[in-house]
Amino acid sequence: MALIGANGAGKSTLLISIFGQPRIASGEIRLRGEPISQRSTHFIAASGIAQAPEGRRIFPDMTVEENLLMGTFATLICKMQ
Repeated sequence: MALIGANGAGKSTLLISIFGQPRIASGEIRLRGEPISQRSTHFIAASGIAQAPEGRRIFPDMTVEENLLMGTFATLICKMQ
């Protein structure tokens, strides 16, 4: 997915709202047709949604894709337990 817009248009706010931080005041966010607006951040991450914050270079020697895949390890561990 790509999210494009002018500075101040709300791109970052939208992305962090998808993760539930902060909770949205109105409307609904859906994943595969199911509402996730009130679900926990843990549930959202376990559903496969990941974010690599701009400029933070969490693992600087890895690609964006590799950084995002690092977030899937928590999902795999939960499923194995």
